[in-house]
Amino acid sequence: MDIEDVQRKNLLQDGDKTIIGQEIQDSTLEQCWQTLLQRSNFKQRQQDIQQYNATNLWHKRGIAIEPVKYGIEWAGYDCGVTLGVFKADGTVTVTHSGTEIGQGINTKVAQAVATALQVPLDMVRIHQTSTDKVANGGTTGGSATSELCCKAALNACDKLLKRLNLPADNSTSRSVDDWLRTLQSAPSDVSMNVEGWYSPTENPNGTHFQYYVWGACVSEVELDVLSGQVHTLSSEILYDCGLSLNPDVDIGQIEGGFVMGLGYICQESVQYDQQGLLHSVGTWEYKPPLAQDIPSVLNVTLLANSPNRRGILRSKAVGEPSFVLSNSIYFGIKMAIMSARRDMAGSGASVFVDIPIPMTIDVRQQACLVDPSRFVMPN
Repeated sequence: MDIEDVQRKNLLQDGDKTIIGQEIQDSTLEQCWQTLLQRSNFKQRQQDIQQYNATNLWHKRGIAIEPVKYGIEWAGYDCGVTLGVFKADGTVTVTHSGTEIGQGINTKVAQAVATALQVPLDMVRIHQTSTDKVANGGTTGGSATSELCCKAALNACDKLLKRLNLPADNSTSRSVDDWLRTLQSAPSDVSMNVEGWYSPTENPNGTHFQYYVWGACVSEVELDVLSGQVHTLSSEILYDCGLSLNPDVDIGQIEGGFVMGLGYICQESVQYDQQGLLHSVGTWEYKPPLAQDIPSVLNVTLLANSPNRRGILRSKAVGEPSFVLSNSIYFGIKMAIMSARRDMAGSGASVFVDIPIPMTIDVRQQACLVDPSRFVMPN
């Protein structure tokens, strides 16, 4: 059987149970898989690669499609927000407990506040995270901090809107002038400073994960059999992000997580010497992904019309799930290596090979079973 057919028959669907016993609900994995198979013209490209490999000895190509199921857990996060509004001009200052490390949490929290209060985004100012502004904030990690800080911000906004006797469900639209009139007419004993907190102690119905992120990726690679050098020709990702809080931010996170995984799989080997000292220190010995390692074509599409009923503002987390999708590069390289080994069938070695991660350049070259006796010029 084709590998892809075996994978498809084992894709999780609604009603299935995971290894920890949690029942799958709202799975979009089959949709992501089938959509990407068709969009990428996978079967035709697979045939073209097989023909290419049959006529090329020292350059091989491979292609693979891989799915992802990634559980997002909320229990144990402690997220807080302090929010203040200036009556004079209506601007809003926000400090949250998350740490901005390039994942766009400040942008998403500002958007959540602007949406809840119905004010322009440029009227919301995010201040630097500080424990003297929000005490007892929890970790930033696990891909969930952004959305949970947004929930804390929404809770703070709800408190403020109740103080101002304004609806908290956006059922009535307000202009900036309406907002300013409401603020300036509020009694002086009504505080414009509020706090919001969100710290779920458990996930729904005692389950381990709040929800799952689904997606798939097709990657095509070209391998230089003699050197082990790999060029990722293309990677195409389809990712279920629910209703994205910010597509620009989320696509950037998906790309970043994917490239980080590429380095983990293909390059980043941690090595120690005989005395136990770290040998792979600095860029001479430790190679993270650089510009030429990124796929020549890298396309990311967010699954349309897929609101997440268990997420904040119907969104889903990003970052870590796309890291997993980089294994499509691993299996694409493995297809290319197995083609090279097939050419060397006279050596008696198996075509199939189990290759550990990281699959560094020397590991790839050695797995190809290059035989110097084949270094001959054609007649």
